[in-house]
Amino acid sequence: MHRKVGAFLLSLVFSSIFSPGQSRGQLPTPQEGRNQVPRQQEARRQLPTQQQGRNQLPAPQEDRRQPPKQQLDRYLSLMKQGNDYREMQLNDFGRRLADSAIFFYRQAYDLATSLRSPQLQARSLLSIAYAQMLGDRTDSGRIYYHRVIAQFQRLGDTLDEATAWSALGTGLPDIDSLTRIEKIDAFRRAERLHRQLGKITDALKQIEALAYIYMREGKLDSAESLLQSNLREYAAIHYTKLYRTYDLLTGVYKTKGDWPHQLYYGLEMVRNAEENAPEADVSYYYYIIGGFYSDAGMHPEALYYQRKSAEYAAAHNNYRVFYDRLKTLTDELLAEGKAEEALEYCKKSIAAAPPPGNDAKLYYNMSLGDCYLALGQTDSAQYHYLVSLDCELKEQTHYNSSIFTYAFLYARLGKLYFARHQYGLARSYLNKLDSVPPHVIKPAQLRSNELLRFRVDSAMGSYVSAIRHYQVYKNIEDSLLNVNKSRQIVEMQAKYESRQKEQEIRLLQTQRNFIIGGVGLLLVIVGLLYSAYRAKHRHNLEKDRLLMEKDWLLKEIHHRVKNNLQIITSLLKTQSHFLEEGSARYAIRDTLNRVQSMSLIHHKLYTESNISTIDLPAYIGDLIFHLKNSFNDLSKHVSFQHKAEAIRMDAGQMIPIGLILNEAITNSIKYAFPKQGGTICISLLSLGPDCLELTISDNGIGLPEDFDARTTRSLGMQMIRMLTKQLDGKYFISGSPGVTIVVRFPKKYQHHE
Repeated sequence: MHRKVGAFLLSLVFSSIFSPGQSRGQLPTPQEGRNQVPRQQEARRQLPTQQQGRNQLPAPQEDRRQPPKQQLDRYLSLMKQGNDYREMQLNDFGRRLADSAIFFYRQAYDLATSLRSPQLQARSLLSIAYAQMLGDRTDSGRIYYHRVIAQFQRLGDTLDEATAWSALGTGLPDIDSLTRIEKIDAFRRAERLHRQLGKITDALKQIEALAYIYMREGKLDSAESLLQSNLREYAAIHYTKLYRTYDLLTGVYKTKGDWPHQLYYGLEMVRNAEENAPEADVSYYYYIIGGFYSDAGMHPEALYYQRKSAEYAAAHNNYRVFYDRLKTLTDELLAEGKAEEALEYCKKSIAAAPPPGNDAKLYYNMSLGDCYLALGQTDSAQYHYLVSLDCELKEQTHYNSSIFTYAFLYARLGKLYFARHQYGLARSYLNKLDSVPPHVIKPAQLRSNELLRFRVDSAMGSYVSAIRHYQVYKNIEDSLLNVNKSRQIVEMQAKYESRQKEQEIRLLQTQRNFIIGGVGLLLVIVGLLYSAYRAKHRHNLEKDRLLMEKDWLLKEIHHRVKNNLQIITSLLKTQSHFLEEGSARYAIRDTLNRVQSMSLIHHKLYTESNISTIDLPAYIGDLIFHLKNSFNDLSKHVSFQHKAEAIRMDAGQMIPIGLILNEAITNSIKYAFPKQGGTICISLLSLGPDCLELTISDNGIGLPEDFDARTTRSLGMQMIRMLTKQLDGKYFISGSPGVTIVVRFPKKYQHHE
């Protein structure tokens, strides 16, 4: 938000710095790709510094005559070139091009002096002052600002004086309390002058700048009060471009932890931006609301808005912003389990437009690393993460270092090395996060970091530290989004949608009144119909709200169950480290696989949009993948074939089916192929309209000659017998050649649509 607000204030500040022949608010449009000014030329035209004093610049001389057109065009050209370099300075993530901008502004100032035009001189000085601030020469920039303010006061130019005060407030860095007081004073002066001129909209923009300062100071109530007051004044003058005000309010409520109001004003921000903001800016507002949904764990909604944000940036050829958005879009695709799609999207992006600069290259490689890590390709992930780290080191060498980027990279490298079982390296990168200021890392990312540190410490035997990180993780987890907050978000979204529908209804009422006029009988009939419609509409809204709330509660239950099963898994894994190879350790591994088969079901119910049924073919594929990895030493030469009809099944049937699959596949991997590899086949097919048949077979050594499924004391066979009974089905076992287990049970499922 900080860069966006700064850019907004800059556009506001210079909206009144115009050239003769232009209306106020029209600036020459910056063009990209200009060559930098040669250093030799810059050296010939050194600007006065603070130590040289004000008298070094010739005092403006008044001459109200219109400058000759040729000279005026030259002045406009110089100012435009300076503006080009100034815009590159703002948009290039810290690159210091301010000196080049000052070079052209100074030439424009000299030309204005030769033309004896105080107005042009003052505007050139104002541009020099702002460029000085961009070049980190605060004291020198302050001198120029006060010179130009005095010049406008002498000329009686109140509007440009207000612009200069606003420019001073924007240009001063927010580094300490004294500078902050100076910024506040400048914006207050600008506000008063705009009100004197009757320019209420411009005055309210200064108040928004004040609210942003208060928000950064942590004075959230003051910021909220100013912005709400602004909304009332905007309504009084029928001003409708409110997306920036809503953006600031969204930030205030986010910092307060007020999720419902953050969502409400975020949705208002997007709606208003779509109607009123320049199309090139809409990408930013999609990004903000997408970030809210991501923090709330609502990843399908977050993915929708982050995709739109990236596509808007690409459509306007703003590839610096696009590659920044690519990072968040990749995060959401991975959160939805779409790693292949995310990787393909990244590759198509670079084919369409290579990263334009070191920073864009950094974000692109970070996104690729995330995709490869999600796909288990850790060598490729490591390569791209290290390229990103190299890009950040180059940024630090040449420009301002980004602590935000380091926070992202440290967490990703820690996750990578944990996946590679290089726990010492993982811990070293994760420990570097302790030096990152707490406010830099978003709570959702902090939650993930603490869980990762718990796992690393557990793997290294640092159990006291592991427990401490797990407690922090749970505290963040509970504070981020509990059932109560979920309900509040659902209610606020329903309230917002209801309000939008009510506004549409009021508009329809107004249009209807013009149409029906004085036809009394028709009005009565329409009124009765409308009353019935409203009653039904309210009933439907209430029903939708209750259904959404029920879905959230069910998702929360599945989420909690999955977390508890993961805790059990972590404890079993930790316990297994203390056991020697043998039957006890194998028993724990079998138990882990049983727990994982159930955890996978609850994970799918929590993450998929359909929270009542599970895609059976996808579940079988995921379970096979897990078991193959779990028995990596035994399954190297075992291949799998599986075929299942496109069926969705509820959790009541999925849990026994998952456990039967786990027992049968585990038995085949462990005992069917003692000397050489083989094949395990799994199928689930329909036997008519009311019956399903699950088959697990292998081409291994088969069963012992004296094997009897009815009398065996094997835990696995006992579980298959018990689980088949739970399905109201029957099972059959044959052992020559290989082993085939068939389970038939009645249908209780839904086909894919």
